[in-house]
Amino acid sequence: MSRKRKQPQPESPDTDIEGLLAPDAPSDDSEPEQPKAPESAKAEAPKPETFVVAKGRSVTTRARGIVSSGQAVTAQDFAGGEARLQELATAGYLTGS
Repeated sequence: MSRKRKQPQPESPDTDIEGLLAPDAPSDDSEPEQPKAPESAKAEAPKPETFVVAKGRSVTTRARGIVSSGQAVTAQDFAGGEARLQELATAGYLTGS
């Protein structure tokens, strides 16, 4: 039975990790400032247009599968997004928002 001998590992060089660490932040008693999210970004986000599946119709969505009449759908439900939503509305599968 032959055994493999462990190869001796080379010694790791001494590394000065002090130079690799980030310098300490100035110590003051004030609390660190938290970054604020711009309020205009929240206000600018438009609410997605919602349609309802027309009576007697059903549509197949990407994430929710088959959606039947009376259920609400948005552009996020369809693989084609807003364009597909408008096509279905024009074809009579979806009614007003």
